[in-house]
Amino acid sequence: MYNTDLFDAGTVARIAGHWRVLLQEIVAHAEEKVSLLRLLTEAENRQIAQWNSTEADYPREQCIHQLIEAQAERIPERIAVIQEKKKLTYRELNGRANQLARYLRQRGVGPEVPVESLSKAPRN
Repeated sequence: MYNTDLFDAGTVARIAGHWRVLLQEIVAHAEEKVSLLRLLTEAENRQIAQWNSTEADYPREQCIHQLIEAQAERIPERIAVIQEKKKLTYRELNGRANQLARYLRQRGVGPEVPVESLSKAPRN
């Protein structure tokens, strides 16, 4: 029995599956710490691997800033970056990248002047 106010049948079935996997792991690897044993089913492991498979082809002849600019043109309001609770759209990301580029250029950074030498660059 379980509290149906807290759990639905699908959740209970997943928990039971996790217990089954864990018990099988304990029997097969009795000397191992419980924290090192598998808990997820094979189907769940495959699903996680699929979710984490985020490789994508992209035009290799373009620089990253060009790809971001193209996205900002095509889908300006779509979320481009998430950090904790802060989100930036492609428009905002492109604007901030341009702002940083202008700042670096004003400080003398360019094609043959790496950012690490910024403190030595002449100030305008």
